[in-house]
Amino acid sequence: MIAVAACVLATMAAAQDGAGQPNPPVEQAPIVAATTPAPAAGVPGLVAPDARIEVLVDGLRFAEGPAADARGNITFCDLATSEVFRLERGPGGWARTKIAGGTKGLSGLAWSAEGALVGCQMRVGSVVTLVPGEGGAVTLAPRALSADAARPGLNDLTFDRDGRLWVTNMGDRKHPEWTGVWCIPASGDPVHSPVGATRPNGIRWSPEGGGSGTLWVADYARPRAFRVSAVPGKLGPGGEVSLAFAASPKGSGGADGLAIDAQGNAWIALPGHDRIAVVAADGSPRGFLDVPDGPSNCCFGGEDGTTLFITTRSTVRSVPTLVEGTWAARVFAKAAPAPSAPVAADAPARPAP
Repeated sequence: MIAVAACVLATMAAAQDGAGQPNPPVEQAPIVAATTPAPAAGVPGLVAPDARIEVLVDGLRFAEGPAADARGNITFCDLATSEVFRLERGPGGWARTKIAGGTKGLSGLAWSAEGALVGCQMRVGSVVTLVPGEGGAVTLAPRALSADAARPGLNDLTFDRDGRLWVTNMGDRKHPEWTGVWCIPASGDPVHSPVGATRPNGIRWSPEGGGSGTLWVADYARPRAFRVSAVPGKLGPGGEVSLAFAASPKGSGGADGLAIDAQGNAWIALPGHDRIAVVAADGSPRGFLDVPDGPSNCCFGGEDGTTLFITTRSTVRSVPTLVEGTWAARVFAKAAPAPSAPVAADAPARPAP
């Protein structure tokens, strides 16, 4: 699993204009040196008081959709320019390498159990797989969302450990009934659930990849999220979790993308308040991080899984934490069976039990 994901990242190096002909490879963007880290303010037991938030890359138009592969490598997109980037660290600092373009408003990314990078085209209303091709070119291959139509308004997505894809739809003016969460199985028709959010946005399992348990859904209309109970492939009743404790006095708007750690805490972006709210698995407040420039989303990653990567309007930032994150690609990797040891041709046969 890890090898497949690493191969996908290694071969993606070019832009693609829509779902047609791939563009030639694109050179790496200049390395942007990190600025002086700013204080993170600390979240007791989760972020040290002296932790600093570091700007890794800047100059983006609307950074979104950070996703870690099984090794903790980060991929993210720029919603405004319809580009996808890989985040890399070199001798001179951090850099972003463009791996795809012409994505038609790709706003969310996730790694599948097969090691494929999948995203939501918010404007088009489609779910696509980024498929590496010859010469490093990338093709956007549509994934079935419904038998008859696209669903404009798609925003974010995640996989459960059984391979089902869960997607949020923020709503479309012509079809408000599409608002909610869609479960897309490997085969069969998608299942729609309203979940209670006015404008469903970020979506993650707690623990990530569950398929049954608790699904977190952020509401972009208000500073709140919903903890939704679930059984395989179907959502049950949900409960509202207020994030008002993290709202700034002069801020506005609701919740955006989110991440989950191994303890079940939810880290939820509040872009209009320049903060990341942190709540426990039961919905109780844990604290918040001050993050300037409108944090849009976040994910755990890095070699040991304890670094929180944050996208804002124009940057990608990071902050060290005291807890390991959990995300779909790592869950898939841990669940994959270990390869069998080779058996010598002249090895004696095992006696029957």
